Amino acid sequence: MNVFLRKYRLLWVTLCLCVLEGQAYGQSSTASGHIDTRGMAVYCVYKAKSGIVWLGTSEGLITYGQLLSYNPRAYIRHPLLCNAITDIKEDSQGRLWVTTQSRQYMVYDPTNNELIADARQIIREWGVHTPTYFPLRMDEDHHLWVGVAHQVYWLDGKGKRKKAYLLPSSAGGVIDFVNSDQATYVITQRRIFKIPKKTMAVQDYTSMPAPYHGSFNYGYATPKHILWLTYDRHTYRYDEKTRCWRSYPDFIADGSLCVYSLSSEVFCQGALNDYPAIFDGKGDRVKLSTLNWRYKWAFLDRHIQDMYYDGETQNLWVLYKKMGMAVFGKRLDQSRKVQIPCEADRYRMNDVLCMTQDKDGTIWLGTEDDGILHFQGSRQELLKDRIATYSAVTSILNDSHGRLWYGVYARGLLRRDGKAFLKGLSPNKIVEGPDGLFFVMTLRKGLWRIDDKTGKVVQVFLHDSCLNDIAYAKGKVFVCSNSGAYVLDPHTLQCKFVDKRLKESYAALIVCRKHQYLFLARANGKKGLVVFDLKTRRFLLAPDMDTYQMKGFAEDRSGRIWSISNQGLIRFEQWETGTQRITCFPIYGNENSIYNNLAILPISGDRLLLGMNDGYQVVDPRAVYLQMKKDEHKGKGNGPCPLMLTSLRINDQYVNPGAHYDGKVIYRTDIENVKSLNLTSHQKDLLIECLPKDYVTGYGYTYSYRLKGNGNKWMPMQNFQMALIDIPSGTYTLQVRIQNADQTHERLYDIVTISIAPPFYRSNWAYLIYILFALLVIASGRFVHQRRKEAGIIMDRNLSLERQRIYLEREAAEKAALAEKLSRENARLEADKPKDPTIMNDDERLVYEVIQVVEKHISDPDFSVEVLSDELHMHRTSLYRKLVVATGQTPVVMIRKIRMKRARQLLEHGHVLVSQVAYQVGYNSTKNFSKHFRNEFGFNPSDIEKARGER
Repeated sequence: MNVFLRKYRLLWVTLCLCVLEGQAYGQSSTASGHIDTRGMAVYCVYKAKSGIVWLGTSEGLITYGQLLSYNPRAYIRHPLLCNAITDIKEDSQGRLWVTTQSRQYMVYDPTNNELIADARQIIREWGVHTPTYFPLRMDEDHHLWVGVAHQVYWLDGKGKRKKAYLLPSSAGGVIDFVNSDQATYVITQRRIFKIPKKTMAVQDYTSMPAPYHGSFNYGYATPKHILWLTYDRHTYRYDEKTRCWRSYPDFIADGSLCVYSLSSEVFCQGALNDYPAIFDGKGDRVKLSTLNWRYKWAFLDRHIQDMYYDGETQNLWVLYKKMGMAVFGKRLDQSRKVQIPCEADRYRMNDVLCMTQDKDGTIWLGTEDDGILHFQGSRQELLKDRIATYSAVTSILNDSHGRLWYGVYARGLLRRDGKAFLKGLSPNKIVEGPDGLFFVMTLRKGLWRIDDKTGKVVQVFLHDSCLNDIAYAKGKVFVCSNSGAYVLDPHTLQCKFVDKRLKESYAALIVCRKHQYLFLARANGKKGLVVFDLKTRRFLLAPDMDTYQMKGFAEDRSGRIWSISNQGLIRFEQWETGTQRITCFPIYGNENSIYNNLAILPISGDRLLLGMNDGYQVVDPRAVYLQMKKDEHKGKGNGPCPLMLTSLRINDQYVNPGAHYDGKVIYRTDIENVKSLNLTSHQKDLLIECLPKDYVTGYGYTYSYRLKGNGNKWMPMQNFQMALIDIPSGTYTLQVRIQNADQTHERLYDIVTISIAPPFYRSNWAYLIYILFALLVIASGRFVHQRRKEAGIIMDRNLSLERQRIYLEREAAEKAALAEKLSRENARLEADKPKDPTIMNDDERLVYEVIQVVEKHISDPDFSVEVLSDELHMHRTSLYRKLVVATGQTPVVMIRKIRMKRARQLLEHGHVLVSQVAYQVGYNSTKNFSKHFRNEFGFNPSDIEKARGER
């Protein structure tokens, strides 16, 4: 039968009696931190050797850090680990043995994200074969105890050792195991056997106190050899000294709870639909109210499902059946969180907007929904004031005469003796001035003065009606608003700026009684602090305050200034140099709570009362400070990092182990074991969450991060998130710096190494391609240049030959023409009968002479109409007029036509190039020649060249 997992577990605990330390109203000094489980039911808690707290929930296995992350459901492990997990243990190899709600054992290795869905597969490696359901336990030394019928196996996972024990068949089958520091008890159906760790020999211990009917819950063995068993809803106690059993027939058990302490033994037993039952060291049942336990207040709930005690941090984890959990512990003595449910709706919590303390020590709280509540002395319960029932009390003051003043939203200022002032207004703060004068700051209606002696109410004229804070000190009233800081004479009401340089928007102020320092907190989203010396009119330095958003100030009896901020409490102390010493204290509790503006009050015992959106918190700064110093002393040398990776987003997409992203697996181990990330050039926008491993470790410090190798600038962590935007290619180390509040001690941790591959155009292959391409371009350029150079040489040679040929042809033509002319003349003279002379008119003679002159200068590119007129001994205008009359063409057109006709003849009858012909007819540009040729004949000169080539 499987008893490794039970819906209701029985755990037994020893608790030490602790001295009752006063809190806000005399309760136990132990405080609780309520944790929102985000709609999940938490069944079990286990802290591994690595310091990571693992939670078994209704939605699977997660870590405590992932529960606090922005989206705990975004990180997905193996699908089988998304089922309800009811028990977690760790073996010697660091593997987690988990049990599901369906009584299935699985083994998960976070270092490689591997899951063995059936733990029997590992057990079979020792040669042990088990049925589907069998008893399995793991002792404190991480050894396995397995029961199969009448046999018991001890398995050492680290050394692969095994021991087998055969029990008598008369004892019945093995039901379960109970482990202690000294021995292991084997529970069978009829008998109990003991196996001491020293001898590892089986001993017949005792018989079962009552017949077993099939429902075993749990057992617990104390160092004093007291054995507690719970089965079949009944509890039994066995004392080894007296060898006697003790039963509790009137008590019906329902699982059990346990805590370990260092002194007296007190045992807590879960009751059915009732508060847990408490038993002292003698086994007698006692009332919870009679004991002064440190963890007393952890048991004041009817719906406790389980508890887990962490001996290292002395924290008690309380798991509730109706979801949610809380942490109670010694280190939480520094502060106590008190939630105040609304009277109309118990599931909604009250805002504590203001508070005051009278001379008798009674603390009065102004709430948003239930009026005024108060508590006094050692009284545990909050008492409700009947005057402001179901009202929003926005301000409250107990004056020097012991009278209670309170402002109600939209109803004005009231006093307990029945007097009312400022009807219809909403007072936000009340301060008492000199001679019975009271000053009231209202919501958007400015500042008012009330004379308690005469009852006269006067509105104070200021430059701004939207005020944020007021204070009375040094005989003056100081006011801050969105337009600056003012000082007011309480009698004459004369108002002016404190200093012309103080004209920013301020959210809160205080004047230190010990030193005339004015503290101002910046408003409207601006962070930082302004400290002004009213004596010297100079500003004081408040180093490293730019990351704090302060909401209110208070001064304790020692003259120290306190402020609530977005990072906890801040304490200011005076240095001899004039600068401020800053100490930021951690505040344990619900990290989702919000501290209200101006809701801070020093109370008796050097404690501080802080108003929150769901109750109030009482803080002991001295205990916080001492704990911080202890942590610093223990933490010399870095040690293990208290933070762990909880989620990774790349380009706003969550990345899970083993999942493909852009066709690539980013990491394969569980995320807290990721040490390096190898990303592509497109994966350069990262959002990494890094949260505490445990509830206590990691709180109370300031956190910053940097990407070493990329600017090395430290950036503050916001909600434990680190944004890395547009990371250039390269290898970097993501580092986290943890500093104490006054920044006198810091630790550096390397979280993960990030390698961003360069884009392809910047890769080694790309550079090789670039080099080859450059070489190719150079070679091609050299080749083209050489070809062009050779072509130029050939063209120059051809042109020279062509000029020589043209010159020779021209001389031959001239000689042939002269010979023909002489031949014709001789023929004419020798003719027997003379012929009539050829008569040419003037126009024909002019055209002939023009043709002759143009033919003579046809290869001259500089030949023009001026040259033509000079050759013909005619004026240019006369030539133009006569040539137009004779041919209808201008001299320019006539010259071009003669050249084009000669060019066509050369192209059709010669074997010359177009460029050569152009040169022969007087054109330096082949382009202009082709244009005029096309206009003259309607086709290109190259067409004749192509036709000649085809022939």
